[in-house]
Amino acid sequence: MKKRAPHPPFSCDPPLTRRPHPASIALYAQPMNHAPAITPPSALQGLLLQRIAKGGPIPFTAFMQAALYEPGLGYYTHPASATDAPLTGATGDYFTSVSVGKLFGECLARQIAEMWRTAGSPSHFWLLEQGARDGRLAMDVLAGLQAEDTACHSAAHLILVEYFADDDAQARLSAAIAPLSNNQVALANASHFPGSAGLPDPQWLTAQLDAWEISDPQPFGILYSNELLDAFPVALIRRCGNQWLELHVAAAETNTSPASDAQAFRFIPLPPATPGLAEAIADLDQQAQLPDIEGYTTEVNLLAPVWMRAAARLLKRGYILTIDYGLPRRLLYSPGRTEGTLRCFRRHTRPANPLQTPGLQDITSDVDFTALALAGGDPDPGQLPLHVLGLVDQQRFLMGNAPPLLSADSPLYPDGNLPPDLVRSPGYRALLRAWQALTHPEHLGSKFHILLQCKGMHTPNATPPTLRGLRFCRHVEL
Repeated sequence: MKKRAPHPPFSCDPPLTRRPHPASIALYAQPMNHAPAITPPSALQGLLLQRIAKGGPIPFTAFMQAALYEPGLGYYTHPASATDAPLTGATGDYFTSVSVGKLFGECLARQIAEMWRTAGSPSHFWLLEQGARDGRLAMDVLAGLQAEDTACHSAAHLILVEYFADDDAQARLSAAIAPLSNNQVALANASHFPGSAGLPDPQWLTAQLDAWEISDPQPFGILYSNELLDAFPVALIRRCGNQWLELHVAAAETNTSPASDAQAFRFIPLPPATPGLAEAIADLDQQAQLPDIEGYTTEVNLLAPVWMRAAARLLKRGYILTIDYGLPRRLLYSPGRTEGTLRCFRRHTRPANPLQTPGLQDITSDVDFTALALAGGDPDPGQLPLHVLGLVDQQRFLMGNAPPLLSADSPLYPDGNLPPDLVRSPGYRALLRAWQALTHPEHLGSKFHILLQCKGMHTPNATPPTLRGLRFCRHVEL
């Protein structure tokens, strides 16, 4: 029964706010949806209007691809995004767990070190991060490995994958990371691997391992990503009558002021045109029973399963940690989520319209963790499947990987009584503030989840490895 009126596809679901301010819980109450009424047109706007004038309306997934990744003009590929105008932090557009400080990377390093030990502490392993941006998380992880297990740090060979705006950006990242990596670092431009959603292919990895003189036929590896898949371009679909249509982007029907591009584009629903979308909608409708509600609008991320299958091919033996905000499919496509999860961020505001200022605002949506689990469990012929170890929220994952001063089973103070001087010290108070920001159950602690998968780490009838990050995990049905 269709009971609801159509909804605009670009409003946000308040309970699923992205990237709240981590420095102070009081700041979470500040309004985040008051974007400036007038914004200057972006350099990308004219290019997109030309494409529409030449070929007609384009699927939103093509618009989002250009808005985020158009060479030299996209949000993540504009040269200024890595230098003069950082995307995260107080002077950027939003905060992330990495913005809180080094604690997040240090906790992640504790989990990586344990994974390395479950593999028998090999003398070398590759550690890959896609979406490395300025390398801050990678540097925090390397510093954490150095503190947690020097042998693990020495064995790590780091690979960073990013959409580099130019050669200078790649050189800056290489120089920044080198002092902490024993020069065992390689960089890859994600734009060179479009067929695998930016992830290097096995041939590239083999060549890189050869360059490092790693001849192990089954090299152990760990692949981690933080807020990567939410930035993959998505298709927008809407229930119209008794069918699902794909939202396309067309030029506005009325002339707009040169001072603003807020009305330069408009949405129009058309039959699905993005390759593979019609089949994906049919599968979703069968598996998740998409709500038959007039105007119901949601997203379909076609690239995320492609990326996960590429990750499964890349991994001979090891682990994949996918850190992002998202939900199992049954919750992501619930009847109450009538407007989907697509949302935008710019200068710590949440603009309501994803079509304005293309290239100047972030566009993001929640991850379908069920799709990732299904893709990993359906390998290519001759490949082992990815085994799902668990899906855990960030609060519980970090509790399992807490630093000694915050761990319930700390060997430093087994009686649980910390010295008063330590408790009053500025360093300990800063640690507590960072911990609260990362684990608060109403904010970062529950918004972000970690999907942990492994490949080749146990025989089919054996018990999979037990990881500390899942010690406090509650069972989540995917």
